[in-house]
Amino acid sequence: MKKQPEHVEIAVVGAGVSGLATGYALHRAGRSIAVLEAGDTVGGVVQTLHWHDALIELGANSFQMKSPELRQLFRELDIEDKLVSGSETAKNRFILRGGKLQAVPLSPPAVFTTGILSARSKLRVLIEPFLCPKNIQDESLASFMRRRFGTEVVDYIVNPFIAGVYAADPEKLSLRAVFPLLAELEEEHGSVIRGMIVRMLRARGEKKPRKERGLFSFRDGMQTIAHALAGRLGAALHTSHAVREISRKGKAFAITMESPQGETVLRADRLVLATPAHVTARLAAELAPQAAAAFDKITYPPLAIVHHQIAKEKIGHPLDGFGFLVPAREERSILGCIFSSSLFPGRSPQGMALLTTFIGGQRQPELTRLPKRTIGRLAFDELKELLNISTEPDAERVHIIEKAIPSYGLQHPRLLQEIAAQEKDGLYFGGNFRGGPSVGDCLLNSLQLADSILRMHHVTENRTVTADPAEALAGE
Repeated sequence: MKKQPEHVEIAVVGAGVSGLATGYALHRAGRSIAVLEAGDTVGGVVQTLHWHDALIELGANSFQMKSPELRQLFRELDIEDKLVSGSETAKNRFILRGGKLQAVPLSPPAVFTTGILSARSKLRVLIEPFLCPKNIQDESLASFMRRRFGTEVVDYIVNPFIAGVYAADPEKLSLRAVFPLLAELEEEHGSVIRGMIVRMLRARGEKKPRKERGLFSFRDGMQTIAHALAGRLGAALHTSHAVREISRKGKAFAITMESPQGETVLRADRLVLATPAHVTARLAAELAPQAAAAFDKITYPPLAIVHHQIAKEKIGHPLDGFGFLVPAREERSILGCIFSSSLFPGRSPQGMALLTTFIGGQRQPELTRLPKRTIGRLAFDELKELLNISTEPDAERVHIIEKAIPSYGLQHPRLLQEIAAQEKDGLYFGGNFRGGPSVGDCLLNSLQLADSILRMHHVTENRTVTADPAEALAGE
């Protein structure tokens, strides 16, 4: 049985992707750490399952290689050779309009031939560079896109896209929290389109490493990342250690836990809370009440994930793409569907299609509370019509995530300021509540957090010298 230490330099609470990556980076730097996880598995909502000879994801299905730093991380973890790239057809996306799947335009000129937008709406897009800018601080993403591009773009592009990425409603999301670049383009150039053109021309003259395009996963699924990080942490990772209370003892933190050995206490010089917002709110209540109150206001919509295995020959649609998204205006029970067997090799048995459908989110949270059999039926009935399926599924599985993805609401920028104001005296916050909810975002943000901690606290054999935070964060 793994022995829990009595004192560490840094404790990380939470072994989702964010907590694991933060812990790994600190451990790699030679710090004495402990990563504490209440459950008996790691990875948080990123979970992969072998099911009916298929490989299914209960959370994220893929990621983008947003930075060379990600590939370097996978190389360090010895999983680079396990990467798989999305198929050539994965770039194709569809949006439902008028009961029919319409291809999403893959280039700016294609916007003017797509069936997703009417001729009137296409003309509306063209006048965007000539509209006067406005400076609205607490503006929703939907409001911004509506005044810049028109209602139809919001209804048939922004709405389904946000439902697919955040399981959320763009009317309720903060522009500056979700897409700060759009606000910057309007402020600096007076127009989104004009600003994008300027940045594209500027980028051509700069020698920067090109971002790897496309989607990626691993042969054995997304949980490969969590398992690799956990393996490198080794004895520093403690599962089945549920943190009950955290208090300060002098300059250190006293962490009280329930573990297989009973109630134990761990002391740490510094602390990273990398748990979901509602858990962080509870754990930080005494340490940082203002931050705890802010975390308590971050909501997570529920999401139902439905997997179906169906014989390919019984599906009329060629499944030649990533999948499709459903605008709220279409009044359907599903948010969208991923053609999982078309994305990466080895996801389903020969001759079988694997479809992953999403229900609920902010749009219809009540649907996630229905019996699983009913949820599965709702999903398949929609797929049967939209994909021209002439049979019943060979297998069906419904997975419910009660708190799926944090919503970056209208108050989110202010909440982030309140949280950041209490990141001091050795206390830090990690997770997908800021910087983006994707797996790639979480990994990069966690590596940056670990780097900041290491630079702010230079640990020597005899003492700890705390650097000026402003100096430590300069250059990020």
